[in-house]
Amino acid sequence: MHLEAVPFVAVNQAKTAYGAAITPIFLRWNFARHGRWAPFAEISGGFLRTDRPVPEHTLRLNFTAHAGGGLRFRISETRALVVGYRFHHVSNGNRLEANPGVNSNLIVAGVSFFR
Repeated sequence: MHLEAVPFVAVNQAKTAYGAAITPIFLRWNFARHGRWAPFAEISGGFLRTDRPVPEHTLRLNFTAHAGGGLRFRISETRALVVGYRFHHVSNGNRLEANPGVNSNLIVAGVSFFR
């Protein structure tokens, strides 16, 4: 199971928008380990809520999606460091006449916890 929550988001546009995101739909494919290293690929879908419309002149509640991949480096039996790349998309889901969207290239890092 994987759930991703981002408690703080800042989107740099004419006036910076601040908010939070949650990603309840998250699929990650883990490939065969090579020693401590394990590659993965992932896709997701979620929501972004901001204090200003993102992009400007649209909505404050948007949909998000990403596709990406990376490597997990196991540092113990229950923890691993994660580094990866994501192509990230923010969209109003055609709830308005205009649906300009925001596409971003992200480098991500984190820690995984296992049972």
